[in-house]
Amino acid sequence: MFENAFGKVPRDTELVNILNAIRSGKWRAQVESLRATLARDREAYNQDKRFLPGFAMSGTAAGDRKKPQTSTGYLQVDLDHLDERLDAVRDQMKADPHVAFGFLSPSAEGLKLGLRIDPERHLASFKAAQAYFMDRYGLEIDPRVKDQLRLCFVSYDPDAWVRPEPATPLPAPDVPEQRPILPDGTPLPLSPEPDPEEQDVIILPSAHIGIS
Repeated sequence: MFENAFGKVPRDTELVNILNAIRSGKWRAQVESLRATLARDREAYNQDKRFLPGFAMSGTAAGDRKKPQTSTGYLQVDLDHLDERLDAVRDQMKADPHVAFGFLSPSAEGLKLGLRIDPERHLASFKAAQAYFMDRYGLEIDPRVKDQLRLCFVSYDPDAWVRPEPATPLPAPDVPEQRPILPDGTPLPLSPEPDPEEQDVIILPSAHIGIS
């Protein structure tokens, strides 16, 4: 987990603890202040939001956000600007067999979701998710979540939820995975071996999450 959008070195944090904190109101004052700012000035909101803590839902990084990453088995899905559809979409997402958990975005205008995927097929799963959400719900997901280390800001949502049964990974067609490129042009391995001396961004279980 990172202190804010400018943080470089993360600390280990379990996802269940983040979700509990979002639901219990750990960041309530900060988030409600941001929502009040948004009502007056969207640009100011966008600037101030960067000081919220954040975590990488889809990947882990060894030591910092620029080092090789491995998939957590979840794809971060951002559904923005839902407006009057928000409550209906939330109900749909709670019932979706592939959505493991979700919560209201800091702006309260959209939802942040954890979509269960094959951890070895991040890019293919992203493309499958784009098609799935459009075909099934008529919703466009934020394309920036293709980045495995895309920062997800914390929020405040007393109705944050976790699917009571383990979510089913979203089927994904075969798509060549893109590998990060080192400055000398050498591609990094798709699934680097973890260094036991390095610390991950966030610890995520591979199957089911429970909120206490």
